[in-house]
Amino acid sequence: MSKQLSGGGHIGSPYGDELANGRVEGMTKILKFGKNPDVDTSIEDIWDGGGTYLFPTSADQLEISSTSALDSSTATGARTIRLEGLDASFATQNETVTMTGTAAATTANSYIRLHRMKIITAGTNEAGVGSISAVHPSASATMAKIRTPWNQTQMAIFTIPAGKTGLIKRYYGGVNIKTVGTAEVSLWIRPENEVFRLNHLQPANPKFNHSFEEDPLPVAAKSDIKMRASTSVNNMDVNAGFDVRMEEA
Repeated sequence: MSKQLSGGGHIGSPYGDELANGRVEGMTKILKFGKNPDVDTSIEDIWDGGGTYLFPTSADQLEISSTSALDSSTATGARTIRLEGLDASFATQNETVTMTGTAAATTANSYIRLHRMKIITAGTNEAGVGSISAVHPSASATMAKIRTPWNQTQMAIFTIPAGKTGLIKRYYGGVNIKTVGTAEVSLWIRPENEVFRLNHLQPANPKFNHSFEEDPLPVAAKSDIKMRASTSVNNMDVNAGFDVRMEEA
């Protein structure tokens, strides 16, 4: 039996299969996942950098650097990094940056949002040796971080590009089952020029998977989405993510 998709089509039907594979014109499926390995009792965002994620208010060229000199174009670690984000007009853009170790390599493009970084090529280590960060210099903000050995960011954070409408289909989360304590994972949305507001909350002991398939959460263009966790004890390892389908506004 096929399953109804909002906006038409069914999973299991030709339309639904094409959508799942990203081949329906004007629609894009985004899968965002993140991890914060050290959540304390104060609420934190789910991303590699820990704590509260800072969203810049203007675009700037980013500075990409590693904590290891071995992440450079001729060394054993990460050599090139792919960035995916939004420009000053909130339009999608991407580029590849060649690593220069602990010295910062500057992006060609300016970014107001950064959705993902991933290592494209590496030396014999086949991974980054150090922690790789993208810093927004004018905002003094770390916009993304790749921790060893994952070769890409893990950030449950996303902004709907200009001219698009997002539909959140599900969100999920969990904690390391070896961790003592309890956690709640929450989904937050901030429409353009407004504040972040809680949209849904679930206990994650040890995990959950909440579907909005029958009634997806609409998210307007230029809105920020992030997931957060609050815990009963310090040093909890929390993971979370969400699926969003984007359509032309």
